[in-house]
Amino acid sequence: MWMRTIGTKRISASDWKWVAMAISVEVSVGGDELKEIPKRIRNIVTPRFMEVSTEFLQSRMLTYMPVKTGEMMNSLTTRRWGNQYGYFAEVGPTATYTPYVVMGTLPHDIYPVNARVLHWVDPSTGMDVFAGKARHPGTKPNPFVSKARADYQEELDELWSIAWEEEFKR
Repeated sequence: MWMRTIGTKRISASDWKWVAMAISVEVSVGGDELKEIPKRIRNIVTPRFMEVSTEFLQSRMLTYMPVKTGEMMNSLTTRRWGNQYGYFAEVGPTATYTPYVVMGTLPHDIYPVNARVLHWVDPSTGMDVFAGKARHPGTKPNPFVSKARADYQEELDELWSIAWEEEFKR
């Protein structure tokens, strides 16, 4: 069994799927849900519902997502696909540091990698600081994906209504 480290938290292979779920939202419509809708209508409305859903999730993630450099915001991606089993979509950021933002980090030491010392400007004094290591206080979790998912669950019926109205007004 392999382990992966997020911040200073060790994540086992069996738990990694949970971490992946924490940084993306999956949307699916299939099985019995689709059988209740006549095929002709299903093939028109369901893809539009997936578009409306993913657009909603993207906008909510952008609303709750912290923005410092814009890298995570620019990495927000959507994948949509369908097959004989149903329609599926996934929305989430792909920035490598997203799990650290979502789950937070524990306090930890930072060491220089590409130089002999660390360098930063102290925000309170404006002075250059050089050090062989620095103690990071850790970060609080920011569950922006979970917040977007909760909003999506609350608006699910409304999103179906929007998809139906848009397709049948054409």
